[in-house]
Amino acid sequence: MTLPADILDLPAPRGVRLIALERLDALIEGRVRLGHDGDVEALHDFRVALRRLRSVLRAYRAPLASSIGEGTRRRLRRLARATAQSRDLEVHIAWLDEQRPTLTAKQRIGLDALRAQLAARKARSDAKLAREVEVTFPHLAHRVRERLLRYEAPVLADGKYERPVAAVMSSRMHRMLAALRVALDQVHAATDEAEAHRARIAAKRVRYLLEPAEPLIPALAPTLERLRVLQDQLGALHDAHVFAPELVAATEEAVGEHARQETLAVVAGGSGGRAAKRVHAHDPRPGLIALGERVRARGEDAFAAVRDGWLGDHAKDFFAQAAVVADAIDAHARPMIEIERKFLLDKFPSAAGDAPVEEIEQGWLPGTVLRERLRRSTIGDDVRWFRTIKLGAGIVRTEIEEECSREVFEAIWPLTEGKRVHKQRHHVKENGREWLIDHFLDRDLTLAEIELKHAEEQPELPAWLGEHVVREVTNEPEYVNYNLAR
Repeated sequence: MTLPADILDLPAPRGVRLIALERLDALIEGRVRLGHDGDVEALHDFRVALRRLRSVLRAYRAPLASSIGEGTRRRLRRLARATAQSRDLEVHIAWLDEQRPTLTAKQRIGLDALRAQLAARKARSDAKLAREVEVTFPHLAHRVRERLLRYEAPVLADGKYERPVAAVMSSRMHRMLAALRVALDQVHAATDEAEAHRARIAAKRVRYLLEPAEPLIPALAPTLERLRVLQDQLGALHDAHVFAPELVAATEEAVGEHARQETLAVVAGGSGGRAAKRVHAHDPRPGLIALGERVRARGEDAFAAVRDGWLGDHAKDFFAQAAVVADAIDAHARPMIEIERKFLLDKFPSAAGDAPVEEIEQGWLPGTVLRERLRRSTIGDDVRWFRTIKLGAGIVRTEIEEECSREVFEAIWPLTEGKRVHKQRHHVKENGREWLIDHFLDRDLTLAEIELKHAEEQPELPAWLGEHVVREVTNEPEYVNYNLAR
């Protein structure tokens, strides 16, 4: 699925579920690719998709509390851990393949021996992972989807409204940036394995949190790129930390096996025999030692990049840029407030006839305190259905709107019998503003509306509209759609 363009402005319980569902779809696509031979990025992409889903479930724990429980989180965590060994081995093998062309023929003996060991282990790990995914994934994915698609939302009154996604995102961003700063402060040397790993996880969480906002916040791109670079640098350091024990274990095994073969050769043919020379010619130790030196250098280079770009005062510019981003996201965290003025017209303005037109059918459900509106919007062949709650009156009102399915709309629409309006809305652009000209089809009435930035704003009436204005009716109850409905 594709996230809606207004994702940051949606109420958090709805918006974060849409983000999670988008991440789940990517995970399911990655699961399909796991079974394709030759898709060298399938496991990596599956792990990233799984990490992104778990990250959004973690970041938005509170808004998702009614849908995603600890049991589901544990199952996803267990699945993520099941992929770790295969992915680590995949990375190690790929790195060995990169080193091979630059090693001597004698050094390649050790590399080939180590690669064969890792390949055999990866085959076993892949088979175990395939069984785990086959058994657990279909049910788990279905469970997550079903729980995300349904949730309970409170009925809001007295001018209150649900916080939008942007408000929750900006709040979590501040916390995660603070956690990243603390984690980076704990990294002092290339040997700080646990500390560097925590910093890497913290960087990933910030990046995954902010990704859905990238199309809407232009200032976000440099921040995400810096986080990606940090993630890669810490990832290289992590790979060196994980691979080092593999080399040590392989060297210990190789030394023991070589000593055994050398002893057997000497016993069989003497120290100067051909058998002993053949054993010596296949000694894996030079290659393993050379690889050990390269792993150490790789870790040191990765740490140097992290140190020079992020440690001490080197990250000041990043966190300053991140503050700008936070402000930009905060700007989206607005109450869902509708500020508008309304004018009665003596007739439909001919200048609005060529403007884009939307046919609207609205109906209100029975109720005295809470007024819920259903709306069917038709633009050409495109039909959409909405449920809306409006609170307040006059210039400033709170509006909470949610798109619904045709089935839901048609099931509830009969309840609006006797409380409906039917109109055509013409969207007229004028000097960067949009006037809405509502021409009612069920009575002789035409109204003009304009949305304002603040309640004190006095909009300038264009000439084509001003000549038809009878008076402003913003505060006249008889021109409220609810009161017009019949």
